[in-house]
Formats: sequence, C-alpha cells, structure tokens
Amino acid sequence: MYCKYNEKELKQIGGGFYDEEGNEKKIGKWVELDDKNYDQKQFTYNGEYNVNGRKVGRWDTMYCKYNEKELKQIGGGFYDEEGNEKKIGKWVELDKNYDQKQFTYNGEYNVNGRKVGRWDTMYCKYNEKELKQMQILISIFQQLVVVDFMIKMEIRQRLESGQNQIKNLITIIRSYIVENIIQIV
Repeated sequence: MYCKYNEKELKQIGGGFYDEEGNEKKIGKWVELDDKNYDQKQFTYNGEYNVNGRKVGRWDTMYCKYNEKELKQIGGGFYDEEGNEKKIGKWVELDKNYDQKQFTYNGEYNVNGRKVGRWDTMYCKYNEKELKQMQILISIFQQLVVVDFMIKMEIRQRLESGQNQIKNLITIIRSYIVENIIQIV
C-alpha cells in the first residue's frame, strides 16, 4: 500500500501471489516495486512468474514522475518461456539512474540471452516527453565538427594557393627585373 504526500487514501500499487507450500516462490502475475521508489518517482516491473518462481514471458517497466497520475510503459521485453530467465528478442532497458538521467538502451537479445546487433542509447531531456536517439545527436555534432574542419581546410588551401601565386608573381617580376638590368648594361 502506498500514499502520496498530502493524500489521505492508501492505494495498492504492487503485489502478486506466492506458492501455497510456503516456499516463498512468486507465481503468476506480479507488479513489483523498484527498490528506490519514493514520492518523486515510481517504477514498477509488471510480468509473470512460472510455477518454479522464474520470470517468463513479457515484462514491462512502468514509470510515473512526480505530479503525474498514471504509470507509463518506458521499458521491458521478453524472458524465455523455459524459465531460465534469459532475456530474448527486443528489449528496452533503463539506465540504473534513470530518475536522474533518463537514458534507455534499446536492442536485442539472442536465444542464448546475449546482446546482439545494434543497441541504441536514447535519452529524454528534463521536462520533455519524447526520447531521442543519442548516437544521432553525437553524429550531428561530429558532422558539424567535420564541416567546420572542411571549411578551415578550404580556407587554408585558398590561402596557400594565394601565397603560391604571390611567390610565382615575385619570381616572374624578379626575372623581368633581371632581364631589364641586363638590357640596360
């Protein structure tokens, strides 16, 4: 049960069933609370345990910011159905300090529970609603740096070209001066 600051009623925000034998094995559907839930943020992990108390199937990570009423799905993925608790397929994982810096890691696990292929880092600025791909922003910054470098190289080449033209002009003028001196003498 949970009660927000300045509220009077307790609300159930998590829970599930344990086995009847008293082994404290979680079974069936569960809504688990994050260890660090507090008034400013709430995380829940929603999914299912098999009869052996192992995570299976779809698990969703839900999040509620301060002053928001509804939990929103921000992460999750699938565990294997065999009860090995291996992550499989597409997953959205949260940074361990998601409440402070809103990063997610989006990618895929193979059938052995290993990360494979491309993993994207997404982030959301404070008070924004939409996640943006971090690598694209880094790429844009790198492109700006490359463009700036290319502009500087072009300017340098033009300056060097101008300097070479001036050197050539000086050489030509000197040769004319030498010819004129020879003709005078």
